[in-house]
Amino acid sequence: MNNTAFINSRQALQPYMLRPRGARRPPVFPFGDTSTRYYYLGRNAVHALATEWRLGGEEVLFPSYCHGVELEALIAAGVQPKYYPVRSGMRVDVESIASRISGRTRAVYLIHYLGFPGAVEEVQELCRKRGILLIEDCALALLSCKGSRPLGSFGDAAIFCLYKTLPLPHGGALYYPTESSATSSRTRSPSIASTVAYSLSSLSRYFKAHGSENVVKMIDKLRSTGVAKRESIGVRAVASPHFDPADADLGMSALCGWIIRSLDMQAIVARRRENYARLRDRLQEVSLPIFPNLPQGTCPLFYPLCVSNKEEILPMLAARNIEPVNFWSNQPTSIPAGMFPETDDLRKTIVELPCHQDLTLRDMDRIADQVCEITRGAVAA
Repeated sequence: MNNTAFINSRQALQPYMLRPRGARRPPVFPFGDTSTRYYYLGRNAVHALATEWRLGGEEVLFPSYCHGVELEALIAAGVQPKYYPVRSGMRVDVESIASRISGRTRAVYLIHYLGFPGAVEEVQELCRKRGILLIEDCALALLSCKGSRPLGSFGDAAIFCLYKTLPLPHGGALYYPTESSATSSRTRSPSIASTVAYSLSSLSRYFKAHGSENVVKMIDKLRSTGVAKRESIGVRAVASPHFDPADADLGMSALCGWIIRSLDMQAIVARRRENYARLRDRLQEVSLPIFPNLPQGTCPLFYPLCVSNKEEILPMLAARNIEPVNFWSNQPTSIPAGMFPETDDLRKTIVELPCHQDLTLRDMDRIADQVCEITRGAVAA
């Protein structure tokens, strides 16, 4: 049995975040802007944007490398996606986008991968010249900047998935500074039972990382009791890997807003950058970094380890109390198989290693030590 402290794949809600606090910190982009609207998940924001822009029946250029749920949200709104390639290193060539623009193209959808800026200035200029809209997907890039300018402020609209970077039970956002923002359709509040259940799950991750097994058991018991109660009164879970149109109008809970206002965003960015840099420096001899440079302003979501045998490495890390993630391995069914071989390679090779704000440089060294030990063993075998 491995008694080493557990390393979570993402940050956890901590008890102090739920206590009343003193002065709130000034909001950073996109928080505090009147053009920002909040949703239960980022996919809800994608669907809302496509609906408000009346993109039903319109062509939108979309990247071949994606989670899939954002694509489902667009398709549910009637969008007709036309795909462009994402190459090794998660690179997008502007020429590949330009060559696919037709008379039917209404918008380009650009994803900023793992917090690192995509070719947003070049794509912005292309869209301006061709008279089409630019949608920035910042689901993986909350708090990131290109230089001093926040990602999400370059395009005509931006999507954010807040809980991927912050310790929230849920949360998505849509930003676009137009008059229609003020007249958009209203959202409905999520159920208290759902919010409490996911908050307890996040608290459980915190206590698990700190070795408080008895507290974890108590929280998990409360959570399971709450789930049973929720089901008995007909309240269903809403977190799913797929987009459900029935939940498209769900908004964000007041609890998420409370937590957001209490967080030190600058400290979060600084810790993630420091942790990422340590993993990069320790692991670059094991595997060439996808992003060797860490540009000023980048807030890394995680460290992408590129390996040829990730199906073997994932359970080995888990056995060492390190929670990796099999990042975006499943290709959406709407993207033809084999059309984008470089994207296929990304899906087969990327392991998500945590570098979030709950972790320390000591945790990074432990992750790096275990990866090095595993990969040396794989070579020796």
